[in-house]
Amino acid sequence: PARGRLRGGQVRWGWQLRGACAGQDPAMFFAPDGLRGPARALFEQEAKALCATCPVVQQCLGYALKERMDGVWGATNELERRALRRVRDAS
Repeated sequence: PARGRLRGGQVRWGWQLRGACAGQDPAMFFAPDGLRGPARALFEQEAKALCATCPVVQQCLGYALKERMDGVWGATNELERRALRRVRDAS
C-alpha cells in the first residue's frame, strides 16, 4: 500500500511510511479479480518478496490481522491471516 491514504480513506500511520511498500504501486498487493491458482500464488509471491525486506512487517501484519484487510499485508494473504486468527483465537 502506497503513500497518502489507504483504501477507504484511512490515513497512514508512521510505521506505514517506513514500510518497504511506501512509494510502490498499491496494485502490486491486491490480486486482480479472477486471478486464481498458480498465477495468483506467483502474484502474491512477488508482493511477499518486498515484504521480506520490510522493517515494519510485524506492525503491518498486526494491523492486517486486526482490521481484516484484503490483499498482501505483513507478508501474508487473506487466507494465511485467517488461519493465524484461528490459531490465535483457539489459544
